Amino acid sequence: MATSESSSGDSGTNSIMRRIAIFRQCHYIACLFVAIGIWAIVFSGDQLTTHWSRRPTSDGTWRARYYVNLQPIPHFSALTDEISSVQADNNDSVSYLLVTGHSGCQTEKKFMPANSMPYIALLSVPGSGNTWFRYLIESVTGIYTGSKYSDGQLLRKGFIGDSTPLRSGRVVAVKMHVIEENDKVDGIIYLIRNPYNAVIADFNRICSNGDHLGSAPDEAFSSKNWTMYAKWASRRWENSIRKYMAMTEIKKLIIYFEDMLEEKSLTIQLRRVVAFLNITLDEDRLKCTLRKREGHFHRKSRPTTFDPFTEDITLVVDKAIRNAREVMESFDCPPMKSYERGNSSDVGEDEDGADCPACERLVQW
Repeated sequence: MATSESSSGDSGTNSIMRRIAIFRQCHYIACLFVAIGIWAIVFSGDQLTTHWSRRPTSDGTWRARYYVNLQPIPHFSALTDEISSVQADNNDSVSYLLVTGHSGCQTEKKFMPANSMPYIALLSVPGSGNTWFRYLIESVTGIYTGSKYSDGQLLRKGFIGDSTPLRSGRVVAVKMHVIEENDKVDGIIYLIRNPYNAVIADFNRICSNGDHLGSAPDEAFSSKNWTMYAKWASRRWENSIRKYMAMTEIKKLIIYFEDMLEEKSLTIQLRRVVAFLNITLDEDRLKCTLRKREGHFHRKSRPTTFDPFTEDITLVVDKAIRNAREVMESFDCPPMKSYERGNSSDVGEDEDGADCPACERLVQW
């Protein structure tokens, strides 16, 4: 009897010891994962980012989810900001991202109450720097921008205004490449970029499967597809200016991309944007925006050993520039930059690229 009780006691003790050993192993494993995570953040240049993702449900209501992601940062050593909190009110009608950092900047980005904002189009042809411009506008105003297009990559990178309905009246402006008749916008901020650079930028995006920071391989620029696309896209650039300058009943603000490349001129353009949006400018926020104006939405330029714009492409692009300049002058718009590369030679309307259905299918907004 005593032997049985002793055996039972030993068994219970062994069971407890095994549980303790398992617990310790799990604890060590958990610590290992934490250590790996810290190492990844410190040494691989990553940071933990958190945000709310809001999605409409089938019954018309909204559902919010909280995400924590480990995302790469291109220049970790230069990073001055860290995400401190993400908050939403009880009914999720307003959510915002509060960023504080060693630079002393505090940038709160928020959704405004429903139907409180006019429907302003942030218009450009693809490749004009719309994504970077959105970053600047959100930074200087503290209000999210939206988009007419569904782009999961931009949503994941922090443009959570893309998850809101177009006419919600909760965002400061809405990205568009085309304004349809039923859009009925209240105003247009029209971003215009040198078509040579805009065409290259959009071709890079297309050849990198929609990556806003990707680049096309050199061999892609020696293909017939590039020649056809470059001519078609330059005419699209011209036709966009013709169409939207003719919308005289809608108030417009013209912004040239090249005027945002230097701090002094960028300051002027951001003040113009804020005034057009009828928003009170926060001088501290403006200073922070200028300090961190690059953001993470600029495609890195890379040197090339050749000029992808052949003589026949240049003729088409230069003609588009001259035609667009005449349109801008007829509407008394701010003078267009001297974008032309070649001489004043003309080009016929029967050039390749005038009608390119394949190009239109290729372009994914």
